[in-house]
Amino acid sequence: MKKHLISLLAALILHHAAAGAYDFTHITTKNSALSYDGITTIMQDSRGFIWIGTYKGLNRYDGHSMKPYFKEDIGLNSDFIHVITEDADGNLWIGTDNGVTIYNYSLDRFVPFTMLSDKGSTIRNKVTFIMMDDNCAIWMLVNNQGCFSYYPESGKLKNTSYEEVGMSGFRKMVRCPDGNFYISRYHADLYHTDSLMTEVIPVRLNTPPEIFLQTMKSKVSSDAKTASCTSPAPRTASVS
Repeated sequence: MKKHLISLLAALILHHAAAGAYDFTHITTKNSALSYDGITTIMQDSRGFIWIGTYKGLNRYDGHSMKPYFKEDIGLNSDFIHVITEDADGNLWIGTDNGVTIYNYSLDRFVPFTMLSDKGSTIRNKVTFIMMDDNCAIWMLVNNQGCFSYYPESGKLKNTSYEEVGMSGFRKMVRCPDGNFYISRYHADLYHTDSLMTEVIPVRLNTPPEIFLQTMKSKVSSDAKTASCTSPAPRTASVS
């Protein structure tokens, strides 16, 4: 049965491709202003712009032209981009090899995020993950520094260090509707923890952690539609 489904899917893809149903554009440094051909992340913001992170530089694409930004533009010592996330105000949180910078749309400029946490620490290392939860808080995973959570209403930044948690190497995380988290680590299994990360417990899976995380992310995204914190409504996109 599985072989028949795969064969049918392949036939459908070939049929649509032959009929010209898909129109691909190959964008490179040779035919555009793209900063670097090594792509690390891609996202589309609520205004319709496509943001492309690379090993060297951040890029904004409007469907016609590419605008690159380098470390002198984003205000950090690194323009190696790892992750891009939009907050409730429509601003972009950009994680790099050396901290976080925020693209403020109203000011049309990048503002390095240098706030001191409750432990007196700043985000200074490689930022592997950024997400906004349904309460508008921004969660960030940072190499050798643990987890940071920023709360816009209070303007406070909390740092949960790896020493407190008792393990390191957090890679991705998903916040569930009950406030708890599922966390994946480098070269390790999946873990579950409460909202305060007081106890991190291994989760035994019959499927690869990455597949599980994608499933959980879809579920959380669906549940978050009814939450009090909503991302900015999509506006007329400039991308064609």
